[in-house]
Amino acid sequence: PVLLAGVLATAFSAVAMNTMMTAGPIAGMAMGHGEAAAAFAVQLHMVGMFAPGFVVARIIDRIGDRAITFIGITLILVAGAVAAFSTAEWAFLAAMLTIGLGWNLTYSGGSAMIASAYHAEERGRVQPIAEAIAGSFQVIGSLSAGAMASVSGWQLLGLGLVGACFIVILTIAKLRRRADPSPTGVRP
Repeated sequence: PVLLAGVLATAFSAVAMNTMMTAGPIAGMAMGHGEAAAAFAVQLHMVGMFAPGFVVARIIDRIGDRAITFIGITLILVAGAVAAFSTAEWAFLAAMLTIGLGWNLTYSGGSAMIASAYHAEERGRVQPIAEAIAGSFQVIGSLSAGAMASVSGWQLLGLGLVGACFIVILTIAKLRRRADPSPTGVRP
């Protein structure tokens, strides 16, 4: 169950982030924000994706892989809600930053779950399969982004992410509860 929860988290974060990142700049320009805002949105997105990388492993050690994954999914939910309910420039920029942050935390937490679910001798078989699944979802996100690169598509993408977040949170909670009854996933 922990392996499935980790793969679900990494795959979901990959498709959510890649779809918003790919559709975002074009949708932003369709909303009338201009090239400068679209470029700034990508810059914010990249900061959100990679800045937490300096500390996320320590945070996982402190609060657990499940907790950091749920925080990340919550940030993806916020990004989706902001995209769904406002096309203002501030909302566009906030959604792009927040999806990057959410991706980092969800992907990192999911990766930690995957790493905790197998023995060292299984790593060469399990990790590549998990990465291939997440990578496949990144491709799906990229390919579906074209349909989301409009104002109505951006808002629909946001609504879809909100709904998907609830499904993913419930599924991961159920899978993790079967494998680890502690509320955070912190292991002694």
